[in-house]
Amino acid sequence: MMSNRLTKINYVFAKENGYIISFSKVRGIFKPDKFEPSYILIEDDNTIEVIFYFEQYEDDLKELSLVRKIYDLFDQIPVELDNSEENKVKPLIESKCEKIVGELVE
Repeated sequence: MMSNRLTKINYVFAKENGYIISFSKVRGIFKPDKFEPSYILIEDDNTIEVIFYFEQYEDDLKELSLVRKIYDLFDQIPVELDNSEENKVKPLIESKCEKIVGELVE
């Protein structure tokens, strides 16, 4: 991944049961045809971290739309999670991330 400039922006959501969900946007200007948007999901104890990699958009509205989609993703996660719901959080996040990244590739 070659870039002349990278920007990383972090967002953290803390749920009432102590579960922490964060996401980072890493964006940059990459060589043409050498980069596809992607994400990494890291799970550790009560923390899930999602890192999105995408090209910097010339159109600020497109980037704002991406941020809204990511916020919507985290808004859908229950504030209080019981033990049975915690097992559903990672698959929910993965499916939403796949959808977001899929839309970025199109």
